[in-house]
Amino acid sequence: MSSPSHSVFLPTEIVFLVAEFFDHIGEDDSSQESLNARQRAFYNFCLVSSQWYSVGVGFLYQRPSFPGGNGFTKFAHTLCPPRGIKRKANFGSMVKVLSLASLVHHSMNSLTARLLGQMKENLEVFIAPRVSFSVNSLPALSKCHNLLELNLSLVSGHVIPFHRLKKTISSLPKLGKLELPASMSLTHTDKSAGQWPPQLRSLKIGGTLDPRVMSTFEWPPSITELSIWKCTNLTAVVLYSVLENEQLRDRLESLDLDNTNEEMCTDQASDSLYWLPKLIYLKMPVDVTKDLLLLPPPEGLPSLPLRALELTRPYFDEEPLGFDLLDELLKAFTQNLPNLWALGISKKCVHLVKGREEELDEEIWKHIDEGDDDELEKLEDLGLYILNDNL
Repeated sequence: MSSPSHSVFLPTEIVFLVAEFFDHIGEDDSSQESLNARQRAFYNFCLVSSQWYSVGVGFLYQRPSFPGGNGFTKFAHTLCPPRGIKRKANFGSMVKVLSLASLVHHSMNSLTARLLGQMKENLEVFIAPRVSFSVNSLPALSKCHNLLELNLSLVSGHVIPFHRLKKTISSLPKLGKLELPASMSLTHTDKSAGQWPPQLRSLKIGGTLDPRVMSTFEWPPSITELSIWKCTNLTAVVLYSVLENEQLRDRLESLDLDNTNEEMCTDQASDSLYWLPKLIYLKMPVDVTKDLLLLPPPEGLPSLPLRALELTRPYFDEEPLGFDLLDELLKAFTQNLPNLWALGISKKCVHLVKGREEELDEEIWKHIDEGDDDELEKLEDLGLYILNDNL
């Protein structure tokens, strides 16, 4: 005769440690597959017992994942039940990271606004959906005072005026990273639009850039990182107007010029990179280095402070590079790039240095060996590495 089964009681502190263990699995993997696996793990965790539920429910709602539209619908009904139905708990206050990037027609502007209203207490990262975010969502967004990162890159820039958005984020004191809609054009604003958040350091912009605006544009006072993508007119003249801005010249440490920009540096060469005395990270298409006087190393220009350089796939896929990448990099290490500690090369460009990767890596490590340990720890990669930018 078998004895009746008994559940094993664990102290709540131990159950919490188990939850933390699950939470740390794959924490560096932000893929949808990893997020879905985390969601399933904590869903099953909460089914063990009421004790495990009380510990795990906060983790379950901390970073919700929606592999399908039905999952989002259930989530939305839980946080924002129909009128007349009482909420069982304040689940919205548990949400810290919310990505609606995978949604297309599963939400409405009013529902997105209601969700933000329910999550305003502790929301730290928000990625807006493609079609259901508009000016209606701005009042609720302005109350998310703990927001650290705001990604609006999927939103149409035509549905939200820049000055309205700036006024909204002026009430977000902790915001440190902002990705603007790809089609949003930057304009001058008056005092009614408020001030930039004091801790806003990273900005991603696109749209059409007016050189008459950009040279005197008021950037966030704490800006150190700028990414430009899907710009419709990033000619050398336009880039010149951006980088000649006194605020950027004095503060910019990181610059990312994406392959999705149009007309990139197609009109003339520019030495604008050499005006940035604090620039330590640069990411750009490998063939545009010639237009920005990076490679081949130019005569008569000072060395750059760059610590990390990432060369993405060619901007002009069908055209030859026009110079020997390996030879010019080796020259640059002793001329305009003597401070380089990290070099990333696109998977599509590896053939240009094939067979001599070790030589490149050794030359970079000569710089690293002379570097300060505290400074070296600030970089994720050192030496030569390969970029997977085939997408």
